[in-house]
Amino acid sequence: MRDETTDRDPTYEALRSELAKSKTELAATQARTAAVAPLIRTYRTESQQLDRKEILHQDMLRTAKADEEITCCTFAKRRRRGFQTLLTANVFPTWWCGTCNGTLTSQARWVLVVAFGGLIASLLSVTLAFVVDRSDPSFRTPEEVESFLGSPVVAAFPKSGD
Repeated sequence: MRDETTDRDPTYEALRSELAKSKTELAATQARTAAVAPLIRTYRTESQQLDRKEILHQDMLRTAKADEEITCCTFAKRRRRGFQTLLTANVFPTWWCGTCNGTLTSQARWVLVVAFGGLIASLLSVTLAFVVDRSDPSFRTPEEVESFLGSPVVAAFPKSGD
């Protein structure tokens, strides 16, 4: 075993190599930061533009909602005014409108429901009768039998009572 002495301090050498590694990592980090900085600026700009667009969109929605509310109120007032005119002209009976402000009484609502129900029921019954009559496969006239069979009808048996 041989014992050598050198003028180099092992602790100093270890610290010096760590310092060199840290300097290299610092340079790499600075280069990465410089490379990413334009991308970050682009993202920040796009984010600000999206924020502005969102604020503008919210303002547009708020304005549209306010305009819609104003329009609905205007139409409701016109409707009430027209209804009031009809009431004062005695076109409708007095029980039709309870307070003459365009609201219907429960009796008037009931009459409307019955009237619309009767109208819908009659339309459905006429439509159903037409569909059932058209879907009936029986022959009604001798001409239908002739066109179906392709030969003339020689005799026909009338229904009882005809």
